[in-house]
Amino acid sequence: MRRRTKCSDYVDNEVMQKGETETMEKIRVAFLGFWHSHASMNPDIQFTGLGVYGTVKEHPMIHVTVGWDWNEERGKKECDRLGIPFSSDLDEVLKREDIDGVVVMCETTKHKEVCLKAIENKKHIYVNKVLAPTVKEAEEIVEEAKKNRVIMVTMLSRLHEDWCIKIRDMVRDGRVGDVISLRIWHAHGIVTRYYPTDGMGYLPDEHGFLLKEDGAGGCYVDMCHPQYMTPFILGGMPDRIYSRMSSVTKRGNVEDNAISILEYEGGPYVTLEEGWACGPVTTEVEVQGTDGTILYRDDRSDKKYDYFAVRHGDNAKFQDIPIEAAKSSPLDEWISCIQKEEIPTENMERAVDLSRLNEAAYISAAKNLPVELSSLAAASKEA
Repeated sequence: MRRRTKCSDYVDNEVMQKGETETMEKIRVAFLGFWHSHASMNPDIQFTGLGVYGTVKEHPMIHVTVGWDWNEERGKKECDRLGIPFSSDLDEVLKREDIDGVVVMCETTKHKEVCLKAIENKKHIYVNKVLAPTVKEAEEIVEEAKKNRVIMVTMLSRLHEDWCIKIRDMVRDGRVGDVISLRIWHAHGIVTRYYPTDGMGYLPDEHGFLLKEDGAGGCYVDMCHPQYMTPFILGGMPDRIYSRMSSVTKRGNVEDNAISILEYEGGPYVTLEEGWACGPVTTEVEVQGTDGTILYRDDRSDKKYDYFAVRHGDNAKFQDIPIEAAKSSPLDEWISCIQKEEIPTENMERAVDLSRLNEAAYISAAKNLPVELSSLAAASKEA
């Protein structure tokens, strides 16, 4: 079995499937909440992917013990689809001795309550992003997890992707000179129509994603990959953020179209665009530097328009960059940390930073003013 020295390094699933799992104890988990539209394959909203739970259930080092949801009807239906038992009693689930950890996909506004209960019962946590809607809540969850030696990993999946790591490395190594701008677009049409080519689904009017009281926002908090990718690529957090958000479709009480400008003192400007009211799912990254350009595009519906290229120095022509399959995932990180009894400090810090960026964006949009990230940190400490 292939291993490296950090808990963030992965365990090779293909090798384990050949028999090495027989010598290792599987991690017994409970699935907590089916609110998220991509929790598992769901014909009700035409989501055709495995989802988080389907992926976890297929992992050779995982055994799923039970599922739970506040909504008993929803929970029973989704547990039946996955072929696992259902319980309506969260406290009973978390007290069970045949559960080592939990996977949290419940309403974002209930992450704090659910995570703190899991920590109280010494259950390791694999939680959907964002960890919490506010930095104060995120810091409290992380502090309690560390204090109780609970292994908690937030699903920051893009940080494990080969293309994202290569963009970070090219920026860090000065391949394009000093960075003057970064733009990241990440969106899909989950509130406008169903695209069978990407299988991301379509939200019916009654879905909780359309309720601010459930999701703490709409597309910006849901499609938050660009937010945590930014400090990863640029090597640090911005100083201030200015955001605008709107609802194009007028569905629910959340935004389906959002844009943020992040400013680094004396450094690059960053534009993040996130949405639910567009065509099939696409991701675009553009880095402009004083000595070159990096371009990345992933279109799940029309792969001939995918690209990953860089030009720099005296060569004015773009050079294609190969993309390899991800060598690890947040799930692999979580499993490895549990096996090694190591706290995933970097993931925890990035999860708190994501909550800080996300909260600042919503404050900025509400006030129509730039927000200093330092003011949010100060408010968190005073509260």
